[in-house]
Amino acid sequence: MTTLTPDNGEVIYEVTLEVAPRRIEDFDAWLPGHVRELLAQPGFFAARIQRDREKAADGWHRRVVSYRLRNREALDDYLAGPAEALRADGVERFGKQMRASRRVLTVKAHLSDLGECENCASPLYGQYCRDCGQRRDSPIQSLPRMGREALDHLFNADSRIWRTLRDLALRPGALTHRYLHGGRVHYTPPFRLYILLSLLFFLGLSLLGGQNLPLFQFGAEPLSADVSRQDEQIERGIQRCLESDMSAFGIGFAGLEPERLTRRMRTLCIQVAAGDTQGVYRQVLGNASTALFLMLPLMAGFMRVIYPLSRRYFVNHLLFLTHFHAFLFLLLIVLGGNSLLATRLDIGGAWLGWTWAIGVVWIFIWLGMALRRVYAQGYFLTAVKYLLLAGAYLFALPLLIVALLIWTLAGF
Repeated sequence: MTTLTPDNGEVIYEVTLEVAPRRIEDFDAWLPGHVRELLAQPGFFAARIQRDREKAADGWHRRVVSYRLRNREALDDYLAGPAEALRADGVERFGKQMRASRRVLTVKAHLSDLGECENCASPLYGQYCRDCGQRRDSPIQSLPRMGREALDHLFNADSRIWRTLRDLALRPGALTHRYLHGGRVHYTPPFRLYILLSLLFFLGLSLLGGQNLPLFQFGAEPLSADVSRQDEQIERGIQRCLESDMSAFGIGFAGLEPERLTRRMRTLCIQVAAGDTQGVYRQVLGNASTALFLMLPLMAGFMRVIYPLSRRYFVNHLLFLTHFHAFLFLLLIVLGGNSLLATRLDIGGAWLGWTWAIGVVWIFIWLGMALRRVYAQGYFLTAVKYLLLAGAYLFALPLLIVALLIWTLAGF
């Protein structure tokens, strides 16, 4: 049924903006904040930012912003008052790299054949209600349709999860920069992204099992069918456990010697020496995920110290590190998958060495570029902060490993 809403004096103020390709990223980060400033003016009540997929003749990118005002008088007051000052901000930032044209449209009537919103009874002009935001589609669907929609959202090239992963991997600091400047709707929220990637990472590790990792390779031989020899084999495994892998971390457990720790360590060594690594492995993974999560606020506190004049809140640093750790999880997932594939195809050796080397180098490059983009300091100051932050990580990670092992041995 068609719904016709009469004209109520509403006008649309449409601004077409064209931006040079090399400034489009900064412009897209700035534009939402600028639009919010206009929406704070009397008479403005809605706005829509649209991207024109057709570029200008000279290759410049085009954005169209449609502001809705209650009447023409409100627009005239704006144009006669704060318009010049608000426009000056964009001119100062982008200069001749941006050009704008404007027009005013009068709304004669609202026409819709989509019916009314089931939640607030407002006329519908698309899939979402303009007043309350509820989607038009009924939540009661057939199972095949639900499956098709889930697959469509997952594999759609414009899906925000793929856009987020692409920018996270290849554009250091872009997600943090855009999030801090208001560009949030097209990307997966940072903490949801961190949780998703950390779950995938630790799930992959748990499926692989611990028997192939150096920490669990104590050289344990299969237990003999002869029961009289099993105790001897287990004791040899315990000795290898104490003398090789644990000592490799430089941990003087003999100096700690609380009874519970010693007893716990012996129990775990017996499990590993007997070939039962899965229980120990699951405990290590559980504690590792917790330790890495707790590391975020600690490193954010350190960044608050090395950026004392940046006017950034603690949560801004936390956001930056959340994206950095999410990037690390994503890179490790990709490298781990590559290693598994190379092993299956028997093309390891040099290929694995090169891919892991490139991955490690990209971590250091990513961090430096991200600091430069997000905090916008000069190259010298960025290099100093980069060295301090990298040094903090290199100092904290061994301590984290030690704490993780003690935590596991203590039975937490």
